[in-house]
Amino acid sequence: MRLKDEIKMEDEVLNAPSSSSALSSTVKNVEEIRFYVRDLCFKIEELENVFEYVPASSYDLLAKYNTLQNPTEKSFNTIL
Repeated sequence: MRLKDEIKMEDEVLNAPSSSSALSSTVKNVEEIRFYVRDLCFKIEELENVFEYVPASSYDLLAKYNTLQNPTEKSFNTIL
């Protein structure tokens, strides 16, 4: 795969609606975070199937979502 294509894919992942300002610390809704995690997982799977390449930034973004998701779920579970 050409470097130009790799950069284009990375930009596409980072500029997707799921990676926009919603990642900020103001997101507290567990369902919203789950939506973004699921959306990014589908995008990663699509890139793997079509191009056999996934930018490392995709996995970095997924890790950020997961760190946001885990403490939020714990705080909601302790309220219930």
